[in-house]
Amino acid sequence: DLYLIDLRLGGLEADGILKPDDFSGMKVMRKIKSINPGNQVIIFTASNKVWNLKALLDAGADGYYMKESPEFAFTNEFSVQNYLRFKDDVQRCFDRSYLKSVYLDIQDIKVYINKIGSTDFKNELLNQFDLFWSMISKSISETDYAYSFINLYFVIEIINKNSYQQTTDGKW
Repeated sequence: DLYLIDLRLGGLEADGILKPDDFSGMKVMRKIKSINPGNQVIIFTASNKVWNLKALLDAGADGYYMKESPEFAFTNEFSVQNYLRFKDDVQRCFDRSYLKSVYLDIQDIKVYINKIGSTDFKNELLNQFDLFWSMISKSISETDYAYSFINLYFVIEIINKNSYQQTTDGKW
């Protein structure tokens, strides 16, 4: 349900790496997300550099946990807030675990859509499913979810009702 990955899986071998994209944990996360973008991934990192954290989130991480080192004097308040944010991220990932099956369902529906003859119509439906995925995977509010499901309902209604027909000039 949730992948927990360290950013630097190579241990001391990763000490010379400066770019976040080159860290082994980032590569593993990208592979997990390429299999199914609905997979939930939280990255553990000792880095507190904003550009590393931003790179993780931009690459698709669903959260991160900043590991604390005894070398640095973290306040008790920081430790508590760090833990609470991690706890919230874990709960949010579990709440969003449905995205794995939604993504697979969309892929199954796309197989059906690809059997439609008209390229323009087929491409429009495929684009609408991509839009639905983009909207639902980024949804954080009830309004966001509502708009994504309105889009999905629209596309499914078109398919189910066969409310499309080809005109004499080959358009739908």
